[in-house]
Amino acid sequence: MRGADAARAAFAIGWATATAQRPVPLTERAVAACVAAMRVMEAQPLPSGAPALDLGQLEGIWAVIYARREAIEHLHAKALSAVTKELKRLDWGHVIDGLERWLLLTPGATRAQVATYLGTAVERYVAAELPTDTATAWRTAMHAALLDATAEGEAAALGQVGHAAGIVLDFDLAATEAKLALKDNRVLWDQSSGWMAKQAHGLGWQVSRRLATMWNDGATALQMEGAVADLLDITRGSAGVVLDQAIGNAISFGAMTTYSQAGVDYVDFVTAGDSRVDEQCELAETQGPYQLFDAPLPPLHPGCRCALSPSDYTPDVTALRLLAPYSQDAEAA
Repeated sequence: MRGADAARAAFAIGWATATAQRPVPLTERAVAACVAAMRVMEAQPLPSGAPALDLGQLEGIWAVIYARREAIEHLHAKALSAVTKELKRLDWGHVIDGLERWLLLTPGATRAQVATYLGTAVERYVAAELPTDTATAWRTAMHAALLDATAEGEAAALGQVGHAAGIVLDFDLAATEAKLALKDNRVLWDQSSGWMAKQAHGLGWQVSRRLATMWNDGATALQMEGAVADLLDITRGSAGVVLDQAIGNAISFGAMTTYSQAGVDYVDFVTAGDSRVDEQCELAETQGPYQLFDAPLPPLHPGCRCALSPSDYTPDVTALRLLAPYSQDAEAA
């Protein structure tokens, strides 16, 4: 989206956001401001040639890549949610009791102070009380997500290279082979521990903000304890954002690895063209193309759906050999 269309959309979104609490119609003055914004943007357009996708109208190779990515995200969100349901069985009254004791020692505590105390308390409680088998299953589930995402990133990059060579890729075969090669990669296990810790941290602060609000509103300890279980969904809120970032990061890492093997020297930062694209993404898009290992790696922010794509690239003999085992044409022959 560029020029007048982009200006019109941005103005409409801004107006809707600003008047969300008290809807106000677009007056003549507001319409005039919108027209002025459109003219300014048309006079100073963004650099031409910057790549972007429309996630609502994906076709060809991009449609396949994003459909497979969404399937991975859905699969592993369900898997992690099933594993971490054990969190709801912990004795959350212990945390509430600790809060009450802390409040006795901290008279006049503010809501922000209560939230800070609870965030740390919840995170430490989960780390100390989570059964070993559940913790192991959680880490294993995170590893499975990273393994699938990294392999899918490699397959997606092969798909892009194949597209440049006019070769249709067998994505399932490419992803399966990549998983086999990665299954003993210790780095992924180390990363799974790190992402798991970030999820626990996110859950802690997610719970703490809600409980701090309830405390501020005069809720009883029993009411606060009962509310915790409703908040412990690994697929939502802060923990869900961490899972999304972990998968996006692994996909980008896998893609970069394959691009390097295929002799891709330059890449474009391709924005997803949706409402999640922010200024970081727009800037990264317009400053490309980049040398392969100088490119900013998506996701640049929570919810980012941007990607890296080969720029002005012609596959060489090495790339064709890399593609050969996964060519659908080769299978047919």
